[in-house]
Amino acid sequence: LLDAAREATLLNREAIATQQEKELAFLQDKGMQIIRPSAEDLQAFRSQGQPAYLKWLGEQDIDAQWVETALQDVGLKPAQ
Repeated sequence: LLDAAREATLLNREAIATQQEKELAFLQDKGMQIIRPSAEDLQAFRSQGQPAYLKWLGEQDIDAQWVETALQDVGLKPAQ
């Protein structure tokens, strides 16, 4: 069951990424300027925003296990 859930998650992410690219291309064709941040820009954003967000998450009424699972899912914590 867990393997199927992981596979479904990956397939869903691929489908979302494909749809986003189509939507961005549509907007660009209509004249919108699309800015794609570099890996360095994204890392700088994460280093500034993540600590505050993780602190805020810890203050919410969310079981810590769910937060840990979500962090693992996006690669921010090693799987145990």
